[in-house]
Amino acid sequence: MILFSPADCGTLLESLRLWNRASEQRQVAVHAFVYDAEGRGDAMNKVVRGAALRFPVEPVGRTEAGAFRASLGYRGGSLVALLDPDGRVRYTVPLEALDSPGKRAHVLEMAEGLRQLR
Repeated sequence: MILFSPADCGTLLESLRLWNRASEQRQVAVHAFVYDAEGRGDAMNKVVRGAALRFPVEPVGRTEAGAFRASLGYRGGSLVALLDPDGRVRYTVPLEALDSPGKRAHVLEMAEGLRQLR
């Protein structure tokens, strides 16, 4: 699960696109929620299309995004949460921390490993 802002599509694009292939090849189930997009449905869709994200992306309100982050111990920002097959959060990382190909590959490997837990 990815929680991000439309502003991330500029600065953290590669961290977001990492999940395209994994989603397309069904290595992991990817679902994203975009916050700070209230009242900007067309603008959000344009940003997501421009970022070439090929997994489901839904808008979520600022309040809901904040509550979710707080439940994971985060005060703000965008993040990736890896869930096990039963829906339990097993690992979280700020999206901005995935700033190198090696770090992104490591998190993807972790996500693939969690999928195998069943």
